[in-house]
Amino acid sequence: MSDSMSSLLPVVCFDAVGTLIHPVEPVADTYARAGRRHGFELSLEIVSRRFREAFEWEERRDRQGDLRTDEEREKARWRTIIGHVFHDQPDPLAPFEELWNHYARPEAWTCYPDAVRFLDWLRTTGGRYAIASNFDRRLQGIVRGLPPLADAWQVVISSEVGWRKPARKFFELLADRMGCRSAEMVYIGDSYENDFQPASALGMQAFLLNRGSSPSAPPFLASLDELSERLKMMGKCRHEGEALRSHAHDPSC
Repeated sequence: MSDSMSSLLPVVCFDAVGTLIHPVEPVADTYARAGRRHGFELSLEIVSRRFREAFEWEERRDRQGDLRTDEEREKARWRTIIGHVFHDQPDPLAPFEELWNHYARPEAWTCYPDAVRFLDWLRTTGGRYAIASNFDRRLQGIVRGLPPLADAWQVVISSEVGWRKPARKFFELLADRMGCRSAEMVYIGDSYENDFQPASALGMQAFLLNRGSSPSAPPFLASLDELSERLKMMGKCRHEGEALRSHAHDPSC
């Protein structure tokens, strides 16, 4: 792609967990192992079910509120989740610090292969990308410690900007950080409610990622491998639009 073409590519913004990265091992395995170190013997099935329950409760709790957040609230969220997973044990929060610190380590996370391929392609174009996530400041160290993500232009985190997705304010602050209009941005995430819907409402070109699904038309992506072709087409359209506008204002015509 030529330099002039790459300059017409939109700014690309990604959700983090479930879109670019995921835990190296299933969460239930990590939690159960941490529990065993404190004498808790829970099956993976129980740990997994309780984790899902508590995570969904905390999501609903935030959506029923005003979606404001900070570091204290994010840490309290995980304290509540871990406390529920081990609620019938003598000291339910005994594994908390171990699990909190574990998920602060880049080694606990890995990038999806299609994310690595897409970001490699984006670098060859000189394109810019950002990461926008419901997370806490641990994500800064995770991103810096994962080579495929270390050159992210911006890392926008809910606990640092004070709002959780799907708050409109989160996406407004994201656009401010990127220094461009919403219409000039592409946003990709794996949640309809947290990612696709609010990004679209603000005028961003949003795509909903559903890995493993059948190939589908925009705005759905079965893989980030599809995204490069979509962006090429968007860049081509912008290039042709610029050419038409330039031609229309040429006094020699």
